[in-house]
Amino acid sequence: MWLPLARASAEHTPPDSPDTAAERAATHPDSQDARVLTALLVAWPTDTWAAHTVLPHAHALFRDAVRADGHAYLDAVARLREALINAGELDLARPPTEFG
Repeated sequence: MWLPLARASAEHTPPDSPDTAAERAATHPDSQDARVLTALLVAWPTDTWAAHTVLPHAHALFRDAVRADGHAYLDAVARLREALINAGELDLARPPTEFG
């Protein structure tokens, strides 16, 4: 129940503890809400430190999404990828062949 509410809330206001929210979201690698929430946390960091603590969780979610069969929620995966690229994670600029 927490994840959809956290995602909806983050659409308007970043959470007080983005690193904790990202860590918690990363425990749900198959969730569209987890990917969108984490993309929001990457795209709108509350400060520089928060951005650095969120990135490892965002990478983990993205990696799990790319490895998963069927790539459920492609729009959420693409949104997370775009947020990571915009945050300077240029190694993701070239999409995997499964997305192409």
